[in-house]
Amino acid sequence: MSTTIGPTDAARVTAIPSDGNGIPDSPVTLLRRWVTAAPQALAVVSDSVTLNRRQWWDGAGRVASHLRLRGTDPNTCVGLYLEASVELVQAAWGVLGSGAGYLPLSGCAWRPATPSVNCTSPGRSWRAATCTTTS
Repeated sequence: MSTTIGPTDAARVTAIPSDGNGIPDSPVTLLRRWVTAAPQALAVVSDSVTLNRRQWWDGAGRVASHLRLRGTDPNTCVGLYLEASVELVQAAWGVLGSGAGYLPLSGCAWRPATPSVNCTSPGRSWRAATCTTTS
């Protein structure tokens, strides 16, 4: 299947926000702008949790802070063992915010023996196990 991009589509593609030097902004930077634009707006809803943008961003920020304190960097891959949930989304964005990459592990046979990071907030908790890549 082929897709043709018309002039209107091309204008949207070239309008991706950048740092002024032609380098596109990171997803974390774009998310930060989204949160800042309307921090009280509804961000996520699940059966048990409703969070506005600020609450959701703060949760991801706690994960990022914990990971940075543990030495994560752009060469770190963080395995996330969580079922699909609000916490998984916050943890994934927290990993990206820390500068690391993440690997979703839910649904696979691997189980972390001892998680290296435990993050908790009222009524919620999640675990992240880290592994550092080598080159």
